[in-house]
Amino acid sequence: MSYAEEFATVDLLLESRHETRGVDAFALSLIKAERQMRRLVTYLVYQFPCFGHGDGEQLRDILQKSKKVYFPGLERGFNALYPRSVEDLIGSGYEKLKRRLRDAGRHRNKIFHGQLTSEYLSREELVSYVWRYPPLV
Repeated sequence: MSYAEEFATVDLLLESRHETRGVDAFALSLIKAERQMRRLVTYLVYQFPCFGHGDGEQLRDILQKSKKVYFPGLERGFNALYPRSVEDLIGSGYEKLKRRLRDAGRHRNKIFHGQLTSEYLSREELVSYVWRYPPLV
């Protein structure tokens, strides 16, 4: 599944008239970004000769039990396995993206636990965290 296909459901939410489209698109886009990073990390793991197809279930169990399978932990895993860091691959926009992902994760955690964010984010502010493919100008 391509990146564009992965995020097509986010686009459908944003284009809808549903009252909850902002928070829904926000949460789903962050989940999908983490999924993309998880896919990269697991792909890299399988490049090592000590792992094979039969190790998939055990790897899933390990990831499921970990409390670090969010974007920051996955990024650390990627950086440990790949010769170039995520920062090197992204370039000059890395710090802004990292800050946005950190803030989005903090907001997501509050929202998922039924708490208010200290910023009282509006639909438009939540949607501003959603990266669209292709990006809207």
